[in-house]
Amino acid sequence: MKAAQKKQKEADDRAQSAIYVAKNEKRKAESEIRKVKKKADQRIEQMKATELLWDIGVGIIVLILIVMNMEEKLILFVLLICIVRIFVRGK
Repeated sequence: MKAAQKKQKEADDRAQSAIYVAKNEKRKAESEIRKVKKKADQRIEQMKATELLWDIGVGIIVLILIVMNMEEKLILFVLLICIVRIFVRGK
């Protein structure tokens, strides 16, 4: 009878240990997912800020070309920017 109880206790201990390990691994995985998501969100915000900066720069150049009355160069510049943006977003 004592041998059976001892085996049962050992089995219960192993089961508890396995449950603890599984919970610990799940907690680690959830933590890693949060870290990766936070890093991705930061990268997305950085990309949005960079894109906004480029858009402002392009807008300023377009306004300068309009003020300088250089419509033909303005058209070429806008076409060039469109091509570059399509190429960059395609990557």
